[in-house]
Amino acid sequence: GSVYSFAWQYTSCMSAPTSQHPPTSSSGSGPSSQGNGANPAGTNASHVEIVRQFETLLKKSTRLFAGLRDLPQFGRQWQPFFQKTFEVYTRLWKYQQQHRLILTDRTGYHLKRWEIGEVASKIGQLYYHYYLRTADTSYLAEAFIFYEAIRARQYFREVIESKVPELVVKHLRYYARFIVVCLLLRRRRAVVELQEELQRLVDEYIRLYKPADAQEWVLVMLEISAFLTADTPVLILDTDYRIPPISNRIDQATIASTPVVFESGLVLQQAVLVGNHQHQVKFSELTLDMFRIMLALEMDIEAKEQATSSVLEVSMAAVNLDDSAGHGGTTGHARKRNPNKYLLYRPTISQILTYMSNAFKELQENKAMLLYLSADGAAPQAPTPAGGDPTRHESLYMTQDGICMTPQRPSDPRARPATASAPSDRLYPGDLMPFTRKPLFIIVDSDSSRVFQNMPNLFQQPLLCLLSPVSSPKGGSTAGQAPNRGNIFTLFLHDPLGAFCTVVGVPTLTQQKYTEACAVMSAFMQTAVRCLASCPEIDSSYTTFSEDDFLRTIILRFMFCCIALSQHKKYTQDPSHLPSANPPMPLHLLSNPALLAAFIQLANCIG
Repeated sequence: GSVYSFAWQYTSCMSAPTSQHPPTSSSGSGPSSQGNGANPAGTNASHVEIVRQFETLLKKSTRLFAGLRDLPQFGRQWQPFFQKTFEVYTRLWKYQQQHRLILTDRTGYHLKRWEIGEVASKIGQLYYHYYLRTADTSYLAEAFIFYEAIRARQYFREVIESKVPELVVKHLRYYARFIVVCLLLRRRRAVVELQEELQRLVDEYIRLYKPADAQEWVLVMLEISAFLTADTPVLILDTDYRIPPISNRIDQATIASTPVVFESGLVLQQAVLVGNHQHQVKFSELTLDMFRIMLALEMDIEAKEQATSSVLEVSMAAVNLDDSAGHGGTTGHARKRNPNKYLLYRPTISQILTYMSNAFKELQENKAMLLYLSADGAAPQAPTPAGGDPTRHESLYMTQDGICMTPQRPSDPRARPATASAPSDRLYPGDLMPFTRKPLFIIVDSDSSRVFQNMPNLFQQPLLCLLSPVSSPKGGSTAGQAPNRGNIFTLFLHDPLGAFCTVVGVPTLTQQKYTEACAVMSAFMQTAVRCLASCPEIDSSYTTFSEDDFLRTIILRFMFCCIALSQHKKYTQDPSHLPSANPPMPLHLLSNPALLAAFIQLANCIG
């Protein structure tokens, strides 16, 4: 009855792989190259019944799949519907495998290969969207298995010659979805191959059909190319000058552990990630900054797959039987689950507050919520008119800068948000005050980030704001605020080594040098966590949030960012070039001799 049952039921009905079609995963899941066939001695009546049953399952699955888009993104109401959809697709796939010969017969249903591919593609989409809702990366890996099998079996091979443009679009959309999954899995070589294949298909589609959506597909290809270019802050090359796969997720085996052991530590449960930069490079509705912070909030996939099957099954069951927050139970495995994430691309103020309210409602005892804002800043408001009250709410609302969001009712829904937005379309610290009744961790990457520098802690709950620089040094790193490379502050929180290489102008590292630098960086983080834990003047919010693996890693990377930029002469010329925090981090902590020595060792290693 769980989503996990889909995997084992699916495996049980698989045909044995042939030499032409090797297994796509160790578990054997994924679409098979051939069905099990049917009894050729069956009567015509039984064939008609088989076709009728298949059509019924297909219609039901299509109806359920179409209903997924109307499900709420938060709460628990979506889970039973998702489970039912998985169960129907399980039956549909198994049924078409068992009766493949009858269904593909020209005198019967005449099931075509692209139709089989479409069913497999929807199963991949189900796994992908389940990953988005649960943050369980094992479902992302399952989505890859299905998408890769479609490509290996060439289910859509004949659609380009079908003379039906709608079928070709199905093929193109499959490739676009597959590329997103590969990007999230950090399979760069696969992304490059898929990009080349999709480019050929798009060129052929435009040449043959002269479609009305030709410009849209050209834009898709440009977005993919720009995203790939920007997603490489430093090029790592092995001895054969190939780019090795590098995961920027958190590795449980190498994470810096706190020297203090807490019996019941605080855990990050919910994360709301907002991307609203006017010119931020993106693919689909995922900006580069959102993509980077998203990976920083997930455990490494390979590390999770090393768990035993029984542990994995329990974890899967917890996702279905517990709550959508993704943090049930008190076992060590449960505490290491990824936080639930809401990805908001160019949202309105109403949408942000709605998602935060629901995430806030889902927070359990001793759990925290993270808000990440990557957006343009707004100019300060004009002085209060004569006769007004100049002191009322001035520390929380519109006498200071705001963070630009999408207008509530844009005249053109495709128009980008204007920098000079109306005050009602800006986010202020006062908007977030109700959510500070529970532990709240805020990251702001904006040229108006300092508006959060004096945000008060009214309810005495853990509250921490990590704030980006508000300007870049003249002639400094082009990644500072450059839209085609993402923001340097977020890059430090995602890949501190890559960000440091960008700041000092090192575009390429050998695999050996990169491995050595990673070891030195790991030693720096371990030194930083000890200094943080032993600092008597540090605000309690830092130590409380450091109980969580993800938040501790972000805090340590923030410390590295502060030290790296403060040691660069171009960034020290103006305080606005440096990051800040609320509550502020003690200066003597960032100038600790042990930390500076570890940093210098890394700088010498990079050369």
